[in-house]
Amino acid sequence: MKSMGMNIRLSNATARFGALLFAAALTALAVLARNWQDTATATAAPETTPGLLLSSPATDPVSGFGGPTPVRITLDPGSGVIRTIEFLPNAEDPEYWQRVRDADLFAAFPGKTPAEALQLPVDAVTGATLSSRAAIQTVQSVLSRVAATPVPPSVRQPENSGLSWRQWLALLLIVGNLVALFRPLRGGWRVFQLVINAAVFGFCAHCYFSLAQTAGWMRTLPHPAVSWLLFLFAAVVLIIVLTGRNFYCNHLCPFGCLQELAAKAGHKAGCTFSGPAVFPGGYLRRIILNLTVAGVLFQVGFQPFEPFSAFRLQSWWMIAAGAVILIVSFFLPRLWCRWFCGFGALMEFFRRGTPDPTQKGTRHEL
Repeated sequence: MKSMGMNIRLSNATARFGALLFAAALTALAVLARNWQDTATATAAPETTPGLLLSSPATDPVSGFGGPTPVRITLDPGSGVIRTIEFLPNAEDPEYWQRVRDADLFAAFPGKTPAEALQLPVDAVTGATLSSRAAIQTVQSVLSRVAATPVPPSVRQPENSGLSWRQWLALLLIVGNLVALFRPLRGGWRVFQLVINAAVFGFCAHCYFSLAQTAGWMRTLPHPAVSWLLFLFAAVVLIIVLTGRNFYCNHLCPFGCLQELAAKAGHKAGCTFSGPAVFPGGYLRRIILNLTVAGVLFQVGFQPFEPFSAFRLQSWWMIAAGAVILIVSFFLPRLWCRWFCGFGALMEFFRRGTPDPTQKGTRHEL
């Protein structure tokens, strides 16, 4: 029996590393396909792009919430004035990046020279500060480079410098959860863990991942800038591959923590945990994951709904959607996680393997 368990664990480890290599191959394929398309476009019509300014890679270190916000600026070849300012795909939260786009921060720039545009003040978008600040810094950096003049102090935006105290708090809590991965907490300590995780990762540091954000990272690769969230994502995936345990979904995801708290409250209140036994929840979230991956590979803008933005308390309809899911979780534990979360399906892809008959399953494992 012990020999059988060892063989299964070895087989599982091999399968998980194989899944990691497969994901890396898909990512490389997406990058190569996009680069091939960009090269083909540039080769087909080189004469149509005079005065074209690209921010990457010079401004890649300027990071928003999820990474760089690359921009493409077109100047009139004759007069040198700005024609268009277009942002390329990035890894910012789609809802908040849409706020930046709707704000039309640079509406006054077309028709002006880069030097003139640099004199115009631009305010960050309330509710999307990190994303809008990165966009402003990127555009100003590109214009200052072509105008051979520094950004005036009156319009210069503050630089991103290191991690904030909220992010350091989140990192410290991640270490504590990593310890709890091997020494699981029970009873009241588990409840305390769930409350702290939801408060810090969700409402304080906004340290959570989504399938849309992961797809954004794939669309923006390769770039040298590594945001702290991208680093954490890589670390979480590596921990799952090495341990075979769903570290993120069961310990770090703030929305998963809130759902588990709701289920515990429902159980204590005597709510009946029941649901459609034949509902293909596991298959549905895999379908969502596969559609997202296909959208990245074929450059189609498929955008799955995800309630994680509700933690910023700035979108009433997102808050309402998250509240509805939590209410239903009183009766159906982890409804979102088990049925609809494409990111959870991605984490499960790296964790999956044959059950080890010599090991007891964890109580919180998805």
